[in-house]
This record gives sequence, C-alpha cells and structure tokens, in this order.
Amino acid sequence: MADNLVFFPYTAADEPLYIIHNIDIIVSVAGSNLLQSFREVSSSTTLHSTCSFVVLSAQIVLDRH
Repeated sequence: MADNLVFFPYTAADEPLYIIHNIDIIVSVAGSNLLQSFREVSSSTTLHSTCSFVVLSAQIVLDRH
C-alpha cells in the first residue's frame, strides 16, 4: 500500500499528510472497536484469561500510538 501512495500524482505538499491523517483516524477507530469487542467477549465467556491477555496486548499497542 505504501508503494502505491508514493506514486500518486500529488499537486500540493499537504496532500500526503492529509492521506496519512485519514489513515491514522481509520486505524484508531478500528482498533478501538476491536478492543471493545474483545472486552465484551472476555466478560461473557469462559476464555476470560486468554481474552484478557488479548485485550491487554491490544491496549498496549493502542497506547503506543
């Protein structure tokens, strides 16, 4: 995907930044939704310890951002 972004015919310097900003928003929202889904599953199943580990791992990844 990054290779494709490099070769787009940008006409202004801020166009790549706009695309990067929008990708950042999409990834943040998708990550938050995924984290919430893991939390809901972990509270309602017997796989609590495994799901808790996944939720914690996802939270660490999101916090790094």
